[in-house]
Amino acid sequence: MITVTNDTKDFIENQKEELFVYGAGNSGYWIGHYLNRCGIGFSGYIDGNEKYCSALCQGKPVYLPQKLSEYRGKSIRLIISPRLYETVLSDLLFSERKYGFHALCLVPRFLPEELYDINGFLGYFRRRLYRKETPTIISNDCIAGEIYHLMNMPMLSPTVNTYIAAEDFLKLCREPEKYFSVEGEGLFYNILPISDEPEDCKRGLPAMKIEDITVTFAHTNEKTVELMERWNMMRKRINWENIIYIFRTTRRAVSKDFVQSFSRLSQKHLLMNYGVNGMVYKNVDQLFFSEYILGKDRAIENDFDLLGWLNQEGSGTEE
Repeated sequence: MITVTNDTKDFIENQKEELFVYGAGNSGYWIGHYLNRCGIGFSGYIDGNEKYCSALCQGKPVYLPQKLSEYRGKSIRLIISPRLYETVLSDLLFSERKYGFHALCLVPRFLPEELYDINGFLGYFRRRLYRKETPTIISNDCIAGEIYHLMNMPMLSPTVNTYIAAEDFLKLCREPEKYFSVEGEGLFYNILPISDEPEDCKRGLPAMKIEDITVTFAHTNEKTVELMERWNMMRKRINWENIIYIFRTTRRAVSKDFVQSFSRLSQKHLLMNYGVNGMVYKNVDQLFFSEYILGKDRAIENDFDLLGWLNQEGSGTEE
Protein backbone atom coordinates (compact mmCIF):
# COMPACT_ATOMS: atom_id res chain seq x y z
CA MET A 1 0.00 0.00 0.00
CA ILE A 2 1.19 3.53 -0.82
CA THR A 3 0.11 6.20 1.66
CA VAL A 4 0.76 9.91 1.09
CA THR A 5 1.15 12.53 3.80
CA ASN A 6 2.10 16.18 4.01
CA ASP A 7 2.56 16.15 7.80
CA THR A 8 6.33 16.61 8.04
CA LYS A 9 6.44 16.78 11.84
CA ASP A 10 4.57 13.49 12.33
CA PHE A 11 6.50 11.77 9.53
CA ILE A 12 9.89 12.72 10.96
CA GLU A 13 9.24 12.61 14.68
CA ASN A 14 6.70 9.83 15.17
CA GLN A 15 7.13 7.34 12.33
CA LYS A 16 10.02 4.92 12.77
CA GLU A 17 10.22 2.83 9.59
CA GLU A 18 13.45 2.79 7.58
CA LEU A 19 13.79 6.05 5.65
CA PHE A 20 14.87 6.77 2.07
CA VAL A 21 14.84 9.91 -0.05
CA TYR A 22 13.31 9.24 -3.46
CA GLY A 23 15.18 11.37 -5.99
CA ALA A 24 18.86 12.38 -5.88
CA GLY A 25 18.50 15.65 -7.80
CA ASN A 26 18.73 19.17 -6.45
CA SER A 27 15.81 18.91 -4.02
CA GLY A 28 16.94 15.50 -2.81
CA TYR A 29 20.43 16.86 -2.23
CA TRP A 30 19.12 19.57 0.12
CA ILE A 31 16.73 17.21 1.87
CA GLY A 32 19.65 14.90 2.63
CA HIS A 33 21.71 17.88 3.73
CA TYR A 34 19.17 18.83 6.36
CA LEU A 35 18.46 15.27 7.45
CA ASN A 36 22.17 14.93 8.21
CA ARG A 37 22.38 18.29 9.98
CA CYS A 38 19.38 17.44 12.16
CA GLY A 39 20.78 14.01 13.01
CA ILE A 40 17.91 12.19 11.31
CA GLY A 41 19.15 8.87 10.02
CA PHE A 42 18.25 7.66 6.53
CA SER A 43 19.47 4.72 4.50
CA GLY A 44 20.09 6.41 1.19
CA TYR A 45 18.47 7.55 -2.02
CA ILE A 46 16.36 5.82 -4.63
CA ASP A 47 16.56 7.19 -8.16
CA GLY A 48 15.81 5.81 -11.62
CA ASN A 49 18.71 7.66 -13.21
CA GLU A 50 21.64 5.27 -13.38
CA LYS A 51 24.21 8.07 -13.48
CA TYR A 52 23.45 8.89 -9.84
CA CYS A 53 24.00 5.30 -8.73
CA SER A 54 27.76 5.41 -9.29
CA ALA A 55 28.34 8.04 -6.60
CA LEU A 56 27.28 9.02 -3.11
CA CYS A 57 24.86 11.85 -2.38
CA GLN A 58 25.23 13.52 1.01
CA GLY A 59 27.40 10.57 2.02
CA LYS A 60 24.64 8.06 1.25
CA PRO A 61 24.34 5.42 -1.50
CA VAL A 62 21.95 5.91 -4.41
CA TYR A 63 19.94 2.83 -5.41
CA LEU A 64 17.84 2.06 -8.45
CA PRO A 65 14.11 1.51 -7.78
CA GLN A 66 14.69 -2.25 -7.89
CA LYS A 67 16.00 -1.80 -4.35
CA LEU A 68 12.36 -1.80 -3.26
CA SER A 69 12.13 -5.52 -4.06
CA GLU A 70 14.08 -6.17 -0.86
CA TYR A 71 11.18 -4.85 1.23
CA ARG A 72 8.48 -7.34 0.27
CA GLY A 73 6.05 -7.54 3.18
CA LYS A 74 7.80 -4.68 4.99
CA SER A 75 7.09 -1.00 5.61
CA ILE A 76 9.37 1.92 4.73
CA ARG A 77 9.22 5.69 4.59
CA LEU A 78 10.00 7.71 1.47
CA ILE A 79 10.50 11.45 1.11
CA ILE A 80 9.50 12.23 -2.47
CA SER A 81 11.85 14.96 -3.65
CA PRO A 82 11.17 15.48 -7.40
CA ARG A 83 8.91 18.34 -8.44
CA LEU A 84 6.94 15.90 -10.61
CA TYR A 85 5.94 13.95 -7.53
CA GLU A 86 2.73 12.69 -9.13
CA THR A 87 4.77 10.69 -11.65
CA VAL A 88 6.88 9.22 -8.85
CA LEU A 89 3.78 8.20 -6.88
CA SER A 90 2.37 6.54 -10.00
CA ASP A 91 5.60 4.57 -10.45
CA LEU A 92 5.53 3.58 -6.78
CA LEU A 93 2.00 2.21 -7.11
CA PHE A 94 3.24 -0.02 -9.91
CA SER A 95 6.27 -1.13 -7.83
CA GLU A 96 4.08 -1.80 -4.80
CA ARG A 97 1.90 -4.18 -6.79
CA LYS A 98 5.02 -5.90 -8.14
CA TYR A 99 7.06 -6.14 -4.92
CA GLY A 100 4.40 -6.08 -2.19
CA PHE A 101 5.78 -3.48 0.23
CA HIS A 102 4.13 -0.64 2.14
CA ALA A 103 5.46 2.91 1.85
CA LEU A 104 4.47 6.04 3.73
CA CYS A 105 5.38 8.84 1.30
CA LEU A 106 6.03 12.41 2.42
CA VAL A 107 5.55 14.91 -0.40
CA PRO A 108 7.22 18.32 0.08
CA ARG A 109 4.19 20.25 1.14
CA PHE A 110 2.24 22.10 -1.43
CA LEU A 111 -0.13 25.02 -1.10
CA PRO A 112 -3.91 24.89 -1.66
CA GLU A 113 -3.15 25.41 -5.36
CA GLU A 114 -1.20 22.13 -5.17
CA LEU A 115 2.09 23.74 -6.11
CA TYR A 116 5.25 21.87 -5.20
CA ASP A 117 7.03 23.78 -2.45
CA ILE A 118 10.50 22.49 -1.61
CA ASN A 119 11.37 25.69 0.28
CA GLY A 120 8.31 25.47 2.49
CA PHE A 121 9.15 21.83 3.20
CA LEU A 122 12.76 22.58 4.12
CA GLY A 123 11.46 25.22 6.52
CA TYR A 124 10.74 22.44 9.03
CA PHE A 125 14.46 21.64 9.24
CA ARG A 126 15.61 25.26 9.15
CA ARG A 127 13.34 26.01 12.12
CA ARG A 128 14.83 23.11 14.09
CA LEU A 129 18.33 24.47 13.48
CA TYR A 130 17.58 28.15 14.18
CA ARG A 131 19.26 29.07 17.45
CA LYS A 132 17.39 32.21 18.49
CA GLU A 133 13.92 33.47 19.30
CA THR A 134 11.64 34.25 16.38
CA PRO A 135 12.81 37.59 14.97
CA THR A 136 10.79 40.57 13.84
CA ILE A 137 11.68 41.06 10.18
CA ILE A 138 11.08 44.61 9.00
CA SER A 139 11.06 44.73 5.22
CA ASN A 140 10.20 47.18 2.47
CA ASP A 141 7.97 44.68 0.66
CA CYS A 142 6.44 41.22 1.05
CA ILE A 143 9.82 39.55 1.53
CA ALA A 144 9.28 39.48 5.31
CA GLY A 145 6.39 37.07 4.85
CA GLU A 146 8.42 34.97 2.41
CA ILE A 147 11.32 34.66 4.89
CA TYR A 148 8.93 33.56 7.64
CA HIS A 149 7.59 30.93 5.21
CA LEU A 150 11.13 29.76 4.40
CA MET A 151 11.86 29.41 8.10
CA ASN A 152 8.49 27.91 9.11
CA MET A 153 8.06 30.65 11.71
CA PRO A 154 5.09 32.64 12.99
CA MET A 155 4.96 36.14 11.53
CA LEU A 156 5.98 38.79 14.06
CA SER A 157 6.15 41.76 11.73
CA PRO A 158 3.70 44.51 10.78
CA THR A 159 5.44 44.88 7.39
CA VAL A 160 4.28 41.52 6.01
CA ASN A 161 2.59 42.16 2.64
CA THR A 162 3.40 45.84 2.57
CA TYR A 163 5.45 48.15 0.37
CA ILE A 164 7.55 51.06 1.68
CA ALA A 165 9.64 53.26 -0.60
CA ALA A 166 13.43 53.29 -0.06
CA GLU A 167 13.65 56.72 1.54
CA ASP A 168 10.74 56.03 3.89
CA PHE A 169 12.09 52.60 4.75
CA LEU A 170 15.42 54.09 5.78
CA LYS A 171 13.60 56.47 8.13
CA LEU A 172 11.76 53.50 9.65
CA CYS A 173 15.01 51.55 10.16
CA ARG A 174 16.67 54.49 11.86
CA GLU A 175 13.81 55.27 14.25
CA PRO A 176 11.61 52.17 14.63
CA GLU A 177 10.38 53.15 18.11
CA LYS A 178 9.09 56.44 16.73
CA TYR A 179 7.12 54.95 13.85
CA PHE A 180 5.84 51.83 15.58
CA SER A 181 4.64 53.72 18.65
CA VAL A 182 1.87 55.56 16.77
CA GLU A 183 -1.18 54.43 14.84
CA GLY A 184 -1.45 54.95 11.13
CA GLU A 185 -3.89 57.46 9.74
CA GLY A 186 -5.28 58.93 6.54
CA LEU A 187 -6.15 55.80 4.56
CA PHE A 188 -6.00 56.37 0.81
CA TYR A 189 -5.13 54.55 -2.44
CA ASN A 190 -1.56 54.63 -3.67
CA ILE A 191 -0.44 53.72 -7.20
CA LEU A 192 2.85 51.83 -7.24
CA PRO A 193 5.13 51.92 -10.29
CA ILE A 194 6.29 48.35 -9.62
CA SER A 195 2.90 46.66 -9.76
CA ASP A 196 2.27 44.08 -12.47
CA GLU A 197 -1.49 44.05 -11.89
CA PRO A 198 -3.50 46.26 -14.29
CA GLU A 199 -6.22 46.84 -11.72
CA ASP A 200 -3.67 48.06 -9.19
CA CYS A 201 -2.42 50.58 -11.74
CA LYS A 202 -5.95 51.89 -12.27
CA ARG A 203 -7.16 52.34 -8.70
CA GLY A 204 -3.99 51.90 -6.62
CA LEU A 205 -3.54 49.91 -3.42
CA PRO A 206 -4.73 50.81 0.09
CA ALA A 207 -2.15 52.86 1.98
CA MET A 208 -1.76 54.91 5.13
CA LYS A 209 0.48 57.54 6.60
CA ILE A 210 2.57 56.96 9.71
CA GLU A 211 4.00 60.31 10.61
CA ASP A 212 5.93 61.26 7.45
CA ILE A 213 6.22 57.83 5.80
CA THR A 214 3.77 55.96 3.57
CA VAL A 215 2.93 52.28 4.02
CA THR A 216 1.10 50.57 1.14
CA PHE A 217 -0.70 47.26 1.60
CA ALA A 218 -0.41 44.54 -1.06
CA HIS A 219 -1.55 40.95 -1.67
CA THR A 220 -4.74 41.40 0.31
CA ASN A 221 -8.50 41.43 -0.05
CA GLU A 222 -9.03 42.85 3.41
CA LYS A 223 -11.03 46.00 3.93
CA THR A 224 -9.02 49.09 4.72
CA VAL A 225 -10.17 49.20 8.34
CA GLU A 226 -9.02 45.59 8.80
CA LEU A 227 -5.62 46.45 7.36
CA MET A 228 -5.25 49.21 9.93
CA GLU A 229 -6.27 46.86 12.72
CA ARG A 230 -3.76 44.23 11.57
CA TRP A 231 -0.94 46.77 11.44
CA ASN A 232 -1.71 48.03 14.94
CA MET A 233 -1.95 44.49 16.31
CA MET A 234 1.34 43.37 14.76
CA ARG A 235 3.33 46.44 15.81
CA LYS A 236 2.57 45.47 19.42
CA ARG A 237 4.12 42.02 18.87
CA ILE A 238 7.53 43.23 17.73
CA ASN A 239 10.44 41.34 19.26
CA TRP A 240 12.62 44.30 20.13
CA GLU A 241 15.42 41.95 21.21
CA ASN A 242 15.76 40.49 17.72
CA ILE A 243 14.94 42.85 14.85
CA ILE A 244 16.20 42.27 11.31
CA TYR A 245 15.94 44.82 8.49
CA ILE A 246 15.68 43.52 4.94
CA PHE A 247 15.49 45.69 1.86
CA ARG A 248 14.74 44.00 -1.45
CA THR A 249 15.39 45.95 -4.61
CA THR A 250 12.66 46.03 -7.23
CA ARG A 251 12.92 46.68 -10.93
CA ARG A 252 13.89 50.24 -10.08
CA ALA A 253 17.46 50.87 -8.96
CA VAL A 254 18.09 52.58 -5.65
CA SER A 255 20.67 55.29 -5.12
CA LYS A 256 24.23 54.75 -4.02
CA ASP A 257 23.54 57.02 -1.03
CA PHE A 258 20.70 54.75 0.09
CA VAL A 259 22.89 51.65 -0.19
CA GLN A 260 25.65 53.25 1.85
CA SER A 261 23.23 54.51 4.51
CA PHE A 262 21.48 51.16 4.76
CA SER A 263 24.80 49.33 5.07
CA ARG A 264 25.70 51.46 8.09
CA LEU A 265 22.74 50.29 10.18
CA SER A 266 23.97 48.85 13.45
CA GLN A 267 21.16 46.28 13.59
CA LYS A 268 21.22 43.08 11.56
CA HIS A 269 20.37 43.92 7.97
CA LEU A 270 20.30 42.42 4.50
CA LEU A 271 20.17 44.00 1.07
CA MET A 272 18.60 41.71 -1.48
CA ASN A 273 19.13 42.18 -5.18
CA TYR A 274 16.01 41.15 -7.07
CA GLY A 275 18.00 40.39 -10.19
CA VAL A 276 18.25 43.92 -11.59
CA ASN A 277 21.01 43.96 -14.20
CA GLY A 278 24.01 46.15 -13.57
CA MET A 279 23.40 46.62 -9.85
CA VAL A 280 26.51 45.74 -7.86
CA TYR A 281 26.65 46.59 -4.18
CA LYS A 282 29.73 46.40 -2.00
CA ASN A 283 30.09 46.23 1.77
CA VAL A 284 26.55 44.97 2.23
CA ASP A 285 25.00 41.53 2.33
CA GLN A 286 23.62 40.36 -1.00
CA LEU A 287 21.01 37.84 -1.98
CA PHE A 288 19.91 37.03 -5.51
CA PHE A 289 16.39 35.92 -4.81
CA SER A 290 14.78 35.84 -8.23
CA GLU A 291 15.05 32.03 -8.42
CA TYR A 292 12.83 31.46 -5.38
CA ILE A 293 9.62 30.58 -7.21
CA LEU A 294 6.98 28.16 -6.00
CA GLY A 295 6.64 25.23 -8.34
CA LYS A 296 10.37 24.80 -8.92
CA ASP A 297 12.87 22.59 -7.13
CA ARG A 298 15.46 25.27 -6.49
CA ALA A 299 16.12 25.73 -2.78
CA ILE A 300 17.14 29.12 -1.40
CA GLU A 301 20.40 27.45 -0.35
CA ASN A 302 21.39 27.27 -4.02
CA ASP A 303 21.91 31.03 -3.83
CA PHE A 304 22.26 32.01 -0.19
CA ASP A 305 22.75 30.39 3.21
CA LEU A 306 19.71 32.02 4.80
CA LEU A 307 19.79 29.87 7.95
CA GLY A 308 23.51 30.46 8.47
CA TRP A 309 23.07 34.19 8.05
CA LEU A 310 20.14 34.35 10.47
CA ASN A 311 22.09 32.37 13.07
CA GLN A 312 25.07 34.72 12.89
CA GLU A 313 25.59 37.34 15.53
CA GLY A 314 25.99 40.97 14.55
CA SER A 315 24.81 42.92 11.52
CA GLY A 316 27.11 41.67 8.75
CA THR A 317 28.17 38.38 7.21
CA GLU A 318 31.62 38.16 8.77
CA GLU A 319 32.07 35.42 11.36
